[in-house]
Amino acid sequence: MKTVLTTLVVVTSLVTTSIAQSVPPPDDIRKPEIRRDAIVGATVVTRPGETIEGATLLLRDGLVESVGVDVKVPAGYRVHDAEGLHIYPGFIDPSVVMNAGEALERARNGAGAHWNDRIIPQIRMRDTPGLDSSRRNSLRDAGFTIAQVLPDSGILRGRGAVVLLTEQDRHRRVIVDGMQTAAFETGGWGGGYPGSQMGAIALMRQTLEESRWHARAVGVHAEDPTGIEMPEQADALDAMQPVLAQEIPVVFTTANELEALRAATVAREFGINGVILGSGMEFRRLNEVVATSLPVIVPLEFPKKPAVTDPYAADRVTLRELQTWKHAPSNPARLLDAGADVSLTTNGLSKPSAFHSAVRTAIKAGLPADEALACITVRPARMLGIESVAGTIAPGRLANLVVTDGELFDEDSEIREVWVGGRRDEVKAKKRFPLGGDFEVLVAGEVREDLEASIDRDKNTLKIGPVKTEEDTDETEGADEDPDPDADQEADPEANPDAMPAVKDPVSGTWDCSIEVPEMGGLPVTMNFTLGEDDVVTGDMSSDMFSAELDGRFNRETSTLEINMSMAQGPGAELELKIEGDRLEGSSEIMGGRTANLTGSKIAGVEAGEDTVEKPRGGRSPGRIRNIKVGSRGLGFAGDGAMFGLDGDVVGTAVVIEDRLVGSLQTLDGRFVPLELVPRMPEELTEETATEDDVPDEEVADAGPEVEPLEALPVPLGVYGRLEPPRTRNVLIRDATIWTASDRGVLEECDLLVLDGRIVSVGVDLERPDGVTMIDGTGLHVTPGLIDCHSHTGISGGVNEGGQTNTAEVRIGDVVNPDDIDFYRQLAGGLTAANQLHGSANPIGGQNSVIKLRWGGTVEDMKFEGAKPGIKFALGENVKRGGGYPDTRMGVAAFIEDAFQAAVEYDAARDAFAALSPAEQA
Repeated sequence: MKTVLTTLVVVTSLVTTSIAQSVPPPDDIRKPEIRRDAIVGATVVTRPGETIEGATLLLRDGLVESVGVDVKVPAGYRVHDAEGLHIYPGFIDPSVVMNAGEALERARNGAGAHWNDRIIPQIRMRDTPGLDSSRRNSLRDAGFTIAQVLPDSGILRGRGAVVLLTEQDRHRRVIVDGMQTAAFETGGWGGGYPGSQMGAIALMRQTLEESRWHARAVGVHAEDPTGIEMPEQADALDAMQPVLAQEIPVVFTTANELEALRAATVAREFGINGVILGSGMEFRRLNEVVATSLPVIVPLEFPKKPAVTDPYAADRVTLRELQTWKHAPSNPARLLDAGADVSLTTNGLSKPSAFHSAVRTAIKAGLPADEALACITVRPARMLGIESVAGTIAPGRLANLVVTDGELFDEDSEIREVWVGGRRDEVKAKKRFPLGGDFEVLVAGEVREDLEASIDRDKNTLKIGPVKTEEDTDETEGADEDPDPDADQEADPEANPDAMPAVKDPVSGTWDCSIEVPEMGGLPVTMNFTLGEDDVVTGDMSSDMFSAELDGRFNRETSTLEINMSMAQGPGAELELKIEGDRLEGSSEIMGGRTANLTGSKIAGVEAGEDTVEKPRGGRSPGRIRNIKVGSRGLGFAGDGAMFGLDGDVVGTAVVIEDRLVGSLQTLDGRFVPLELVPRMPEELTEETATEDDVPDEEVADAGPEVEPLEALPVPLGVYGRLEPPRTRNVLIRDATIWTASDRGVLEECDLLVLDGRIVSVGVDLERPDGVTMIDGTGLHVTPGLIDCHSHTGISGGVNEGGQTNTAEVRIGDVVNPDDIDFYRQLAGGLTAANQLHGSANPIGGQNSVIKLRWGGTVEDMKFEGAKPGIKFALGENVKRGGGYPDTRMGVAAFIEDAFQAAVEYDAARDAFAALSPAEQA
């Protein structure tokens, strides 16, 4: 395919640190955003198949400055330890759709609009607000750093925009304008023109023709406007000129594999560059889709398992549905194996977070992991024309990175960080514990049967507490097993002083935040909150530049925090923060009357509001360890060592030795006692019962999941599908009764010879040529193949285009469905050819299609070459019952007569123009 996009952006201007003109001039000392980062010790995959172990990656002002093993970190760079982590090029999604909003209405109602409100190619997604922060966050959390944003409605829908998926709106950049977008959208029955798929294709074709003619008319007038009327303003037609000039491609949104083939037909007819936004069903017509040579953007939304809950439900599930469900995950692998240019997209998934699971499903179905990475990096970058700035990790490229704690598509691997234009976004906090699971607790060398411990690596928490018994279950378990009839009654503190009503605490804990100050950029800070009695809040704030004490109150009705911040280094401030789940946002007025915006998210782990260390009460031993929970607060590792604590008070230290934690723990009376946590053996695999067979074979484990070879699929998919396309065979039928349907009548005990698909002889005792298959026709009758002169079989997307009274432009041949099972059944009844007709909804319908019933063939195989073309005309009752003109039989006759007269006049004008010399035509 010709280069699909011309990159109009110089990289240095894309990531410039200068202040944009839309930012007001500063009225205070500026704080520039310095972006110089060094990521050291990582396994860097610079592009699919190319890996550097223990690499250092230098990032400067949003670009990759250097990558390699011997790279030295210059002074002034922020160093990030990435030992044990993997770094990949930032992912690129070539198809993220959204509503164009106000731009859609302007295109439909503005000057130069097309008469049909589904023809809106003048929309430019760069002129829309773009993806909101929530959608950018969800895509970024899945590893995507760049997306082509496309409009979601219309037939010719408008031009996309390739954008950076940054966190802050002010950093959102359009890298290049994207592709023109098209789809076979219809209004359905009664929804206006077009109401059928053949109508949508016809309108698309007509618009492209009109765009060519309009461009010619504009050119003629511009060259010599004397004596020539100025062409009408036609913004919609003007917008298609770059497409017709092959400067940009059209991405066709398709709902199935047949629509993909129809899109390719339109692209080929007009000589335009096309891209297929697939349906995931391309494997059902694999060879034909690949033969189009169009790149395919493949979604990973796989069919749900068919419902076979009872015999009746199972009986309703077809073989085609079962085969589609089984083989859909292999679609990317099959396309790549057949030579298609494939990119993957989140389009179609319920949410981007489902993308990695879907990729793993595709990998199990045969997609190589390196190819999967290429399908979200180098291939979409090339398709979008941005391969010079994105898709790989190399000096001068955008600093778009994905950091994982394992190999990208491994089951247990998670995305930890995503960098977009050199700005880091922590997706999930780094695992601070090098081991996890359930442990036995040894205190002073003795096993404590009354204690148990567990480490949750995902939540970065260590819990040590008494072993739960049936009598000592938590509140939730007790409610499930033995519900308290008085549980809904409010607790009475006077009746039971120890009984405290449960109060939801969304405040307490550690919050990872960023403060955005105008002209200064983002400042990362950590905020710790503790919610006390009467919703009084205390805490602290810290960063690389300052620390502060926090106090205030939580308003439960509005879920807001009103916080006073006091600093030893300078003046304080007042913060008003809104809490929504694990997200925090707010603002504060600072010096000079400016407003600083704060956003953040809660770090999983211990919450200070929990009763994390139970204080001694009457009758309890002060030396007893109870309910110690250690979370991310105060927790850190240096090598194999650990220090864990609560609210800033160190309660224990430990080191990791082989598979256990060894250290000391401070008891409630202030003493330190030796502590050891030893992993528990699963009950079904104790040391006594474990055998060598239970230990995974390292060689087998390293081999990865076994992938079955891709099996050949029948065409059409489903019952009676063929593993090979139909082929012509030479046949001699002996001693049959032959109905000639001619003057020769019916011939008894006669032979019939077929060579190269044609009857060459009918007679008695015909000679059998070499290689001819002989069929004993004794007792059999042979007749000419039956022909149906009025058929509606195998027509996709509507038999009628009833959106207008005259729709002679639509073609049944555009929407032939060769997979219709009725073709097979009609073949069984002797039908060999059919005249596919438009319905009778309007006086002048669409063009017919004459086909041969070649089961298992392509659409082109079915077309009957040399058949006489025609158009369906309808008279009588149907066409006068639409509620508009014509509504009488004489009106129908008058309308058809007028249409013929218009055609005669049009032909005369066209012939007169064609008779002019080229100079006269211009």
